[in-house]
Order: sequence, then C-alpha cells, then structure tokens
Amino acid sequence: MNDRSFFNFSPQGDGNAMRRFLLSGAAAAAMTGISPTLALAQDENADSGNADVIIVTARKREESIQTVPLSVSALSGLDLERSGSQSLEDVANFTPGLTFQEFNGGGLGSPVIRGLSQTDIGSFNNNVGVFLDGVFISAKANLDVALFDLERVEVTRGPQSALYGNNSFAGAINYVTRRANDEFTARMTATVGNDDRYEIDAAVSGPIIEGVLAGRLSAGYRTFDGTIDTLFSDDNLGGYDHKTAVSGALDFTPTENFTATLFGYFGDENLDGSAGFINPNNCGGENSLGSSVITGRGGTINRFYCGELQAPDQVFVFPNAFSERTSRFGYLNMSWDIGAVTLNSLTSYGSYSADALSDQQLNTTTLDGARRFLRPFIGDSEDFSQEIRLESFDEGPFDWVLGGYFISRELQENFTTGTLAAFQGEAPFALDRFQQLDSDAWAVFGLIGLDVTDRLRVSGEARYTSDKQDFARLQSFGGGTPVPGAQSDTFEFVTFRTTADFTLNDAALLYASAARGAKSGGFNVTADPSEASFGEETNLTYEAGVKLTLLDGAALFNIAGFYVDWSDVQIPVPSSIDGNANITQNFGDAEALGLEAELTVSLGEFTTARLGYALSDATFDEGTEDLTAGRRCATPADCFGETGPNGGVIVGGNQLPRSAKHQFAASMTQYFPSAVGDFYLRGDLSYQSKRFSTPLNLQDDGGRTLLNARFGLELNDHVDVSVWSNNIFDENYVNSSINEPEFFPSSTFSTGFLSNGRTFGATVSLKY
Repeated sequence: MNDRSFFNFSPQGDGNAMRRFLLSGAAAAAMTGISPTLALAQDENADSGNADVIIVTARKREESIQTVPLSVSALSGLDLERSGSQSLEDVANFTPGLTFQEFNGGGLGSPVIRGLSQTDIGSFNNNVGVFLDGVFISAKANLDVALFDLERVEVTRGPQSALYGNNSFAGAINYVTRRANDEFTARMTATVGNDDRYEIDAAVSGPIIEGVLAGRLSAGYRTFDGTIDTLFSDDNLGGYDHKTAVSGALDFTPTENFTATLFGYFGDENLDGSAGFINPNNCGGENSLGSSVITGRGGTINRFYCGELQAPDQVFVFPNAFSERTSRFGYLNMSWDIGAVTLNSLTSYGSYSADALSDQQLNTTTLDGARRFLRPFIGDSEDFSQEIRLESFDEGPFDWVLGGYFISRELQENFTTGTLAAFQGEAPFALDRFQQLDSDAWAVFGLIGLDVTDRLRVSGEARYTSDKQDFARLQSFGGGTPVPGAQSDTFEFVTFRTTADFTLNDAALLYASAARGAKSGGFNVTADPSEASFGEETNLTYEAGVKLTLLDGAALFNIAGFYVDWSDVQIPVPSSIDGNANITQNFGDAEALGLEAELTVSLGEFTTARLGYALSDATFDEGTEDLTAGRRCATPADCFGETGPNGGVIVGGNQLPRSAKHQFAASMTQYFPSAVGDFYLRGDLSYQSKRFSTPLNLQDDGGRTLLNARFGLELNDHVDVSVWSNNIFDENYVNSSINEPEFFPSSTFSTGFLSNGRTFGATVSLKY
C-alpha cells in the first residue's frame, strides 16, 4: 500500500515534513480541477528522480507553488493520466482561468487566460505564450504536444512578458518534460476504448555512463475514430488516423558544477476535419440583397444568429476534410555554477508544418461542384532562439538575474477558399492568399529581489524588446492577377513586474504585484499604405493574493484577485478597399476584473477533494465600437446597439468574445486498501459558462458541464489497471464558434464546432 501518512503533521513539528508537504503537494494543491491524492503525485514522479518534489518554474527557477507570489497552477503527470487529459483543451477544461479553442482544422489554436481573448484570431501571435521546458512554441497550429511522459503542465496567470517574453501578454503555459534517471526505470501504458480507440505509450530511462550521462526515450501511438456522426461517411468525426510522438533526452553531468540537457521531440498527427455546422441566421435584419436571395450558408436573409448555438446530432462535413500537423523540436540547456553565480544557456530550434481542408458548405447535403472548401491559416513555421542568463539566488539578502534573448522566426500562412475542383487544380480559387512573416527579435531582461526583513520581500523584473518584422503577401481573387505586398517595421516595448510578498507565518503568504504585458504589432493584407501595419497592445495587471496551509497541513487554500487595464486592443476593422478582407487596427480598450480561488483538502488518510473557481469579467470599455458590425448592419438596431462616432456599433460593456466569465472545477479521489492492492475511485467535474462569438454578444456556445470518472487497482506500485469514462453524460456541446463574412460583404454565417461525446475504455500501466 502507498504511504500517505505525510498528511498528518503539524506545521510546528518536523520541518522536513513541512518541506516535504509543500514541495510535493503544493504544486497539485494550488492547482484546481484535477486531483490525485498528493501521495500518488509523489509516486508518479518516482521514476523521474524527484520522488519527494513537485515544483514549478514559473519564475525560471525551481520553487514551491506556495512560495511563488503568482497565480500559478501545475498538473502532474499523474493528474493528466487519471483525469483522461490528452490535449490542451482537456487541460483547460480542468484549469479555471484558462480556456482553449481551435478553429477550422486546428490552424488557429487560441488559449485564453483571465478572459483576455484576442479578437484578431488570424494574427500570427497569441495573447498566451506556450512553451516546452521554457522554450517558446511559435506555431499556432502545433500548440498540442503529447501529454504522456510529462513531469507536469504549468499554467501561470497574468502577464509574464518580463521573463518569458514571446506572446505572454495574458499568461504562459509551460510543458515540463521528465528528466533522465540515475537508475534504470521503464513504463508502458496500453488503452482500448470505444469507437476504435487504441493507444500505447512507453518510456525507458537510466544511466549510460554511471554518474556522468543518463538518457530517456519515450514514444507513443494513438488512433481513434471519434464519436461525432456525419452524414457522408460511416466513419465518425472527432478522431484521428494517428497521433505519433517520440522524444529523447540526454542529461550530461561531468562535474558537480556543470550540467547539460540535450532534448528532441517529434510529433505527427493526422486528424479528422473539424466537426462544423451552421445554425441558420435568425436576427440582424436583411442582407443587402433582401428577400430576393437566400444565402447559401447563412441559410436565411438575416445577417446574424442570436442566442445559444444548437449543437446538432449529426453534421454534414465532406469526408475528404482533414487536418495534418508535424512538429520537430529540440534544445540544448547548459548550466554552470561559478561560485555564487550560475550561468545558463538555452538554445532551441523548432520546425513545424500544418495542412488542412475544411468544409464550408455545412448546412447542405449537396455534393455538387459548387460546394466550397477552405484551407485555413495553414503553413510552415521555423524558429531558432538563444537565451543566456546570469543569476544568483539564496546567497544573501539579494537575488538577481541578468539575461539576453534572441529569436528568429519564419512563419507562413496559406488561406485559400474555393470549390473542390480548385483544390484539385482544375479551377481557380475564389481567394488565394499566402503571407509570410520573418521576425528577428532580441531582448535584455533582469530581476532583482531583496529581503527587506525576514518576512517581507520585494522584487522587480523588467524586459526591453525590439522586434524587427518583414511581412510579405501574395493575394488573388477568382484566379485574377496576384497582388503582391511587402512591409517592414520594428516594434519596441518595455514590460515589467513589481512584487511584494509577506510571510505572515509558516502557513500563510500574502502578496501583491503590478505588471505590464505587451504584444508586438504586425501587418495587414491591404494595398492602402495607411492600413499597412498596426502597433503593439499593452495591459497593466494588478494582482493580490493569499496562500494558506490549514488544518495542520491537511488543507491548502489559495485565492487571488486581479484587475487588468488593456489599452490599444488589436481589433479587426473593415478595410477602406472594397471587397478586401478585414484588417487589424489598435482600436479600443478593455478591462478585466476577477479572482481565482482554489481549495484542496485531505479528508483522512485516503481521500483528497479539490474545488476551484475562476471569475473573469472581461469587457470592452465604454465607447468602444465594432466597426465590422457597423458595415454589416443596415441600422444600429439590426445589431442591437447604438451607432458610434466612427460609424460602428457601440459594444462598450459587452463581454470579450471567446471568454468564459465563470469556470468551476471539482474532483475527488478515494482509496480503498485491500489485501491485493489499492483500489481507487476518482471523479473530475468541470463547468465553463457561455462564450460569445463576437463583440456584439449575439450568439454564444451555451457553456458546458463535463464529468469524468475512473476506477482502478494499483498492485505493488508496478501495475495499475483501470476502467474510465470521459464526458459520462454524453453532453453534445459546442467547443468553439465564429461568425464569418459571406461572399458578398453585408451578410454572415454562424459556424460552430463540436467536441466528442462520451468515451470509455480500459487502461493498463506497467512500471519498473
């Protein structure tokens, strides 16, 4: 039976017990939503060489969550396994304060933290940075990595631009891989489930040269037919022909003062096309052609859909739709201890590719030659980065970091729409647009921390960034002469964070911070020089929180409140050129007010329960206009708003699109010791409130409540057999939605995308 006795201690007792609890338990306990017992989190990491330690690196060094003055969560590897999480969407489902959506074949992966969603989802940059072992993943279509054989996934809320830079405007997500071991370990997991789900994952780790070189190799293969019924095929949607991932690492420690890690990752996915559908428009007045024409995709003469999108039982998606992604990624991380100073070097390279074909005629069963398809924001990406840091910690009252960073990115996007004949090379495309962004950015950053007293600590961190961008595009309509375009600009900005934290006693930490986040500007596809580019956007985030250890260590309670003042929001607006796609401009402001509360309680030796709640009230400031709606609506009343001074519709006070105002997560794990082993029962419940598709707040996805459960048996810490079910009540829900322009300017159609229904199966894990 696993030892869970470390729940029973007094904070005034054994200091080692307190340290063990904080380090091994706090990372999971500060986390909401997914919760094994903390002892199991400890056992899960035994093969990584960190049997007693689960930590986070939110500030680029190892710390317990309970001592980090940030709102940060961490899901251990066992959390991911026991909750049935296999994607970033799953992680977001059980992490209040984080949502994740993909659109049109997955080319537009869009994580949102604290409701700070971007309205320009086609931008090259996101508002949330995604990292692997602290290395930025630049391709929006490739944000998912294999969750098997991870040490943990960290989610840090609030701007992290000062230390992380790249796209960490609203927060950061960091996948942390398992390290190689000094002793030989091996593990294998096999799963079978409904709708032809088959999975196998394996990992092996151990010394190559005793005490000097250790290695780790992991691989996984998965296939799944999906659960979403489509009219045109016996095969379902929502699945994948395969998901393959291989990773390897070498840890080199020739001396006690020098360490180096060489890591490589390869992932390849062949997924079904998006399970999209169209709800017929029911509001917003008539389109410009009036009642004489019923639009092919909007389904009615109306411009918009009002209300909750209704998820159908069956979708009409052409069977040739698909999505493919390949990721190649590697880094070399080196660290030298030079007396009281440590020198760190992190070098990385990434190469990503993605392709997709999305059906756009989703409200008809007709398979004629006029059916439209889309290749959405798909292309190749490549990046190289180098970071060097000098740092000194725990060498007196002062901590400090001084660093430099460089990243070179080449990002491509192909946006093409037309009939199937066009994609087969037999007809011209209705729209064929290729664009490429070459970016060379460098930054210098630093941190200073000071112990004012033995309880009060203050710190400051800052970063200066210079981002030189070269943008090129080639665009044609209906097979006409391609229109080229090229622009270049350099964007410069400063980000910072100031923090004060006070240790009230051994069980309570209070903190407050002010931080500035920034996201670089960019370019538009337009022939009008006045519309060629847009500037960076910034936010000031104020946060205060309390982290408590209660009931002699049997409970952890963390709560943080925040206010965000967001300026120069990058918003799509109509181009001055008739028929041109929308452009992005800095047009409007927004704010967000909210809190995150998390509670974990040990109910005796064999039970752990957890509750988490996040409120993110993110709204446009008064006076903000939606100019795209202004062009589509015959009168402001058609868009249920007032006309602004620029001819748009006033959306001040409206909720930001794709942001969930309320999120809740709860979980419980119960163990039942027996003579043959430890039986366990685990449940995970999550809730997200509705998310609107546009600033007008007309259509929404309705929100959803999901319940997962797992029942298993552990045998001697080497064998784990379980049966499980995700989305037990088979909720048919809309994961994401968009309101897209029709092929004539003053009409739109409302598209939703479904996620899988109930899945179930059995899993066997073997560990040595």
